[in-house]
Amino acid sequence: MGSGFSEFQVSVPEIYNENGTFSFYSEHFAISEIEQQQLYKSGTTFGFDLKVPARSKLRLEKSIDRHDVSCSFTLILRNKTNGEKHQVDGKWRGVLRYFNESFLLSEQKLTP
Repeated sequence: MGSGFSEFQVSVPEIYNENGTFSFYSEHFAISEIEQQQLYKSGTTFGFDLKVPARSKLRLEKSIDRHDVSCSFTLILRNKTNGEKHQVDGKWRGVLRYFNESFLLSEQKLTP
């Protein structure tokens, strides 16, 4: 992508709605040839006490699903003076959303 276009920004989908439409991130992202993404932000914290029984160990597993997205866009620049148009096509790749965060706690007996 030619220099100078990096100052332009595009809207990127954030949430896929049940009716087949998208809502968009409130911020815009710069046009770039490298992958950009929204980072995982956990909105919740929690604490709990664990008592590990003798001759056993506890295992905590965390998982989360990630949806990636690739957005195509077309930018058309038009010279108001002479009507000349210049078209720039590109893509934004990144993370659409994270969801289904889960935790699993299991106990395993240790052999003596």
